[in-house]
Amino acid sequence: MTIRLTFLIFTTLLYPFSTLLGQRNDTLISKSYDFIYGRIEQHSGKKSVMPYLQAYLQKAKNEQNDEEIINGYNNYIYEVDYSQMLTYADSMIYAAERTDSNELIGSAILTKGIVYYSRKEHNKALDYYLIANRLIATTDNNYLKFKTQYNIAHIK
Repeated sequence: MTIRLTFLIFTTLLYPFSTLLGQRNDTLISKSYDFIYGRIEQHSGKKSVMPYLQAYLQKAKNEQNDEEIINGYNNYIYEVDYSQMLTYADSMIYAAERTDSNELIGSAILTKGIVYYSRKEHNKALDYYLIANRLIATTDNNYLKFKTQYNIAHIK
């Protein structure tokens, strides 16, 4: 009897909060990417950033927008522990490969190299930089070309 009463009180108190959180994400998903990203920047480095990261990525997935899915995973990389960074970098690469765009794939691979570099795993970072360089060299994006070359030179 007391277990049922405790369960009833517990669920009665928690249900409204879970509903509010769901409504908050639904409301955020209806906003623009720029709006959500602005909130991500405002809350960067705080636990309060998570609903905005989730909303950004969920919006992109709902719209099947591969470029924004990549950006969503990239946003996560800068807000999670080192132990999770590679997981999000891999997800970025997976999403980028669906686009068949050397620019997006190369950029995602470059990001994974940057993650390895931040973990002081320079040999792995260089491996990813070189792969990214091969892909990015075939594009017209000079910024990515120079960024990749800079990262390669930074290791050598």
